[in-house]
Amino acid sequence: MVERRAGTAGHRTERASPRSRGDSTDTADARRDVVAPAIDRPEPLALHPPAPLGPRRLSNEELREVQTKLQALGHDPGPVDGMHGPQTVAAVKRYEIANGAEPTGNIDLRLLARLRREP
Repeated sequence: MVERRAGTAGHRTERASPRSRGDSTDTADARRDVVAPAIDRPEPLALHPPAPLGPRRLSNEELREVQTKLQALGHDPGPVDGMHGPQTVAAVKRYEIANGAEPTGNIDLRLLARLRREP
């Protein structure tokens, strides 16, 4: 700790307190500055929010299910291989048009849920 006082010529003079000079005259203050070690605690579990409907890409198995359902409804998706391709996108657009929806061609969880509700 540094004290500042005005000197005789209007200049500031600095004088260090005993604590900042390293004097150990006040051991009670020194003991108060000791910090107890932190207690080891396990990390809190990270909670992941549920996956949103729509934007997540489908797994190959889910995409194969979409292709199978589209084929059963008469909208040829090409080979039922679980791969995202132009024939599958075209089949999705045909399905959307046939059901009065905007033809986006998006292959996502919403589409899969709609196809699962089909008879």
